[in-house]
Amino acid sequence: MGKYRVDYYFGKDFYVTRIIEDVSKEEALKNLKKEKVAQFEDDRGVLCEFDMKDVKLIKISTYTNARAIPKPF
Repeated sequence: MGKYRVDYYFGKDFYVTRIIEDVSKEEALKNLKKEKVAQFEDDRGVLCEFDMKDVKLIKISTYTNARAIPKPF
């Protein structure tokens, strides 16, 4: 099982991100397309729910938990 970052795009600059676990990116996409309504809690604790018919694009990438944290001077 791998961890993947899923970006659901609703418009040019409007998207929601979700972290999932699945066997592969292809299998993840297949499973996501089966959903009619997506509901999940994001990494900030915000509950998201939307109709999949409103999604224009789904991008799936391998998840890396590397956030850039600036070093103090």
